Amino acid sequence: MGNEQVQIEIEINQARDWISKQECLARLKENSDFKELIEEGYFKEEAARIVGLKASPNFIFAGKKQMKFLDVLENGVGALQQFFRQIEMQADAAKQGLPEMEETRNEVNADLGQAI
Repeated sequence: MGNEQVQIEIEINQARDWISKQECLARLKENSDFKELIEEGYFKEEAARIVGLKASPNFIFAGKKQMKFLDVLENGVGALQQFFRQIEMQADAAKQGLPEMEETRNEVNADLGQAI
């Protein structure tokens, strides 16, 4: 197998992996436990709690360590949401590009088959 064939196969496998991750994410989002714990509990309730604590006059004087800890918690919520968005975007791009990648692979394989 030539370098071009190997590269095409790698790209196809990566595209399929993103699509698989998107399917996993879709199954998770349909799960009632995920909805309760992550979407409602973490993304909404915990995020609101963190913002509320940061805005609380009592907490403002708690100290830099506590404020930094709240920043870390707040960033965690955003990071997980961004991770989920990345899966969606990469998988959508993979779905669009996969047919062309497979066509290119077939053309390369046909050309190599004719050359032999």
